[in-house]
Amino acid sequence: MNADRIPAETISQSFELMSIGFVFHWASNLYIGGFMGLQRQVTYNFINVFFDPYSNSKACAELAVSAYRNSFFAENVIGGGDWSEDRLLPDVFRSLIFGEKLSILNPASIRPWQHALEPLAGYLKLAEKLYAGERWFAEAWNFGPSDEDSKPVGWILEEIKRLWNESVNWEIADGKQPHEAHLLKFNSAKAKNELDWSPKLSLEEAVKSTAEWYRGFKDKQDLVKLMTNQISFYQNKNQNAH
Repeated sequence: MNADRIPAETISQSFELMSIGFVFHWASNLYIGGFMGLQRQVTYNFINVFFDPYSNSKACAELAVSAYRNSFFAENVIGGGDWSEDRLLPDVFRSLIFGEKLSILNPASIRPWQHALEPLAGYLKLAEKLYAGERWFAEAWNFGPSDEDSKPVGWILEEIKRLWNESVNWEIADGKQPHEAHLLKFNSAKAKNELDWSPKLSLEEAVKSTAEWYRGFKDKQDLVKLMTNQISFYQNKNQNAH
């Protein structure tokens, strides 16, 4: 398996399959996780392992998913198709496309923004190593952007305004808000040194690619074709090109 030679269509299909798998797994745990609470859920899992053969595999799957989620970490990921709540770019584009109110916690907060294809490329490189039997790569990894691509929230808003050619109207969120660190950055030196992975897209390119998807959504373009072209562009771009 060579991560650099995987067709764009295959990567796109992988996104769809991963989404389906997590959706069904989440739905099966909605009752237990939502109504019993996290601590009781953990206890429930361990009891199942020892006393309930039927639920054994389900409990193990839950523990495996949790371990997987905490082992390969990427944060402040952006890209087309994200409609999650309480995330900056989806909130911005909901405001631009549907006219929803846009509230910002702190425009001065600095975050390590990166396009979704960046950590995915890292995951594929890691999978390639594991597939080849190099078990010492089965560790925790960070896949984050270059230091210069850690920018304030306000910078992102101005860049989208420039790309969209339309004002981005926002206000500071009302009420008491949870504490957030002013500055977040990633140390991805391990991935760069041991996996020969590094970001390909500048933050400007990542935001532009994201804005293109939402513009395509608004204009009812062929989004599969648009995403396939974006993946092909990414694959053909050299590392450290910015």
